[in-house]
Amino acid sequence: MAAAPQMILKCGKTGRLFFTAEEAQEHAEAFGAAYANFDEVALDTKVWVCVETGRPAYTEAEVARLKARDPDSKTFEEKTVAYLMEMQKQKEAIAERKERFFSSVSEKHL
Repeated sequence: MAAAPQMILKCGKTGRLFFTAEEAQEHAEAFGAAYANFDEVALDTKVWVCVETGRPAYTEAEVARLKARDPDSKTFEEKTVAYLMEMQKQKEAIAERKERFFSSVSEKHL
C-alpha cells in the first residue's frame, strides 16, 4: 500500500511552512488566534527562492514585492516545497551537531 503524500501546513498570516502538526500548533499557541489559520500545500508546490538571501517567496507577486523592498534580492530560482523541506532538515542536522559538540565540551577542559 502506497503511503499518503505528505502535506505541509502554511500559516495564512505569515506564510511560514510547518512540516508537522505539532510545529503548527506551537506557532498558533505562541502567536494567538490570528495565526491559527493554516492552508495545506503539497510537496510539489512551486516556490521561488532568492539566490542572494535564501528567502522563499510563494507567489510571483511576493517575488516582485521582495525585489522592490530588498535591493539584495535580485535573482530567484524556481524550486518546490520539497526543496525547502530538505533545506530545513539540513539546518536542523547542523544545529543538532553543534549542540552535541557544545554538550560534550566540558568547561573544565577549556
